[in-house]
Amino acid sequence: VFNAYRSELAEEKRVLLEINLQGQRMRIVPMERKEVLAELETFVLARIFWVQDDLPVGLTMVQQLLHELFSLERPYSIINWWLEVLSRENLATLVRFIQSGRTAFLGGLFLVGLPLLLVWINRHINRIADTQQHGHPDHTPKEGVRTHFFAFVATCLSPFYVLAIAWAIDSVGFPASLGTVGSRFMIHAALFLFLWRTNVFFLRPPAILTAVIDIPQDICHDLYRAIRIVLLAYLVCLLPWMMFNDWPFHFEILPRLGLTLFQMAVMVAIYRLIRLRSSLVQKFLSLGDKTGVLARHWNLIMLPSVLFMVLIIIMDLAGYRFGARYLAANG
Repeated sequence: VFNAYRSELAEEKRVLLEINLQGQRMRIVPMERKEVLAELETFVLARIFWVQDDLPVGLTMVQQLLHELFSLERPYSIINWWLEVLSRENLATLVRFIQSGRTAFLGGLFLVGLPLLLVWINRHINRIADTQQHGHPDHTPKEGVRTHFFAFVATCLSPFYVLAIAWAIDSVGFPASLGTVGSRFMIHAALFLFLWRTNVFFLRPPAILTAVIDIPQDICHDLYRAIRIVLLAYLVCLLPWMMFNDWPFHFEILPRLGLTLFQMAVMVAIYRLIRLRSSLVQKFLSLGDKTGVLARHWNLIMLPSVLFMVLIIIMDLAGYRFGARYLAANG
């Protein structure tokens, strides 16, 4: 009997060892798969990184850009889009929309009713903020934050109005090419207006962040100017990329140029923050560079970062878009 038990236990031990070995093999397989994928990624990147996958900046790009904008053969060039918007059918459709009761109601609501409501809300919020500020001259920090919050809500009313207009354009039922482009533009305009007002509210001197959390005024001013550069580039450069990269246009050159110019503006803003004259850098050096070694060699320290940003732009302009995007995303 004991021999039978001993043999059964030995068999169970052998089975458990096999199961354990199989489990170890199963744990090793995902690791081996990751190693193989990493090797494949390295192999692909080493060969595709320097592949010229787009047109370099030159005469051919200018010709293609003019073709996208003004060609009558392209279904939705700028010329054909305007011809479609101003066609007799679309104009007749717009006239019917204007004459319909639903459009008249929405027009009165968004052109008269909603602005008056927002003006009333703005005055009411400002009255509350002024009452708290003048009624309690020795207000606590919590009350000061509440006052600034009400003022910030008041600044967000106009972006909300632009966003409401975008919703109205999308819901009224304008012709597809006109309604899509109009609502998309208003959405991005509302986002730009919100970010612009937020930047002005918190960082433009006299900065609220200085009064609330004691950030130095010169640092707030430098941050305000850098963010302003990025936001202006968003409006002028990145917005065309968002508008013309999608339906109905599906452009290639104009969105690419817009994205490249936006990257250049972002890099200029970054450079303004990391250069030696920046108040942010001066504050850092005053706290962590007692001997002045970093200050004397700061330009040399920042040189690799500047060269890296210049390399990304040069690769993009030369047509190596994949390499430029990979460096920008992983740098």
